[in-house]
Amino acid sequence: MTTDTATLPMPKPKRDDLTVKLERAIVKKANIIAQNRDIHTAEFLSELLRPLVEREWQKELKKMTQQGETG
Repeated sequence: MTTDTATLPMPKPKRDDLTVKLERAIVKKANIIAQNRDIHTAEFLSELLRPLVEREWQKELKKMTQQGETG
């Protein structure tokens, strides 16, 4: 007997996820994209946001370091 893989639940990602609020329209589109790529929406958004957040994080670290040197 074969099992239709489309009916099997997707495995849960092994990450430390949190709940955040985002605009409904963005989440709807992200859900569709993630489903089409057969990944979780959280995984899709995390991968998309990671480089942007890292860039901004580095900027903030630089500002904090410079403020520490002058303050």
